[in-house]
Amino acid sequence: MNMERETSKELRTFMKNVAWLRTHYGLSKKDMAKLLGVSVMTLTRIERGQFPSQLHISVMYNIQRHFGVRISNQFVDITSEEAK
Repeated sequence: MNMERETSKELRTFMKNVAWLRTHYGLSKKDMAKLLGVSVMTLTRIERGQFPSQLHISVMYNIQRHFGVRISNQFVDITSEEAK
C-alpha cells in the first residue's frame, strides 16, 4: 500500500516536471507535444495531473534528448534543482 503512494507521488512529480519544462523553455503546447511525440490533448492531460493510461517510454527518452534530464531524474522535483 505504501508502494502505491510512492509511485503516485513520483508520477505526480513527473507530470509537474513536464509542465515546468514547457513553461521554463517558453514552448507552446503544440511544440512541446511534438518534441515529446504525443498529442496536444495528451500533453494537456499530463500537465493537469491526469496521467494517461498508456504512455510510451519514448516520451521519457525525448525529455532526456531535448532537455538533458536523465530518465531517473524525471521522477524527482527538477524545478528546485534548476533554481539552484
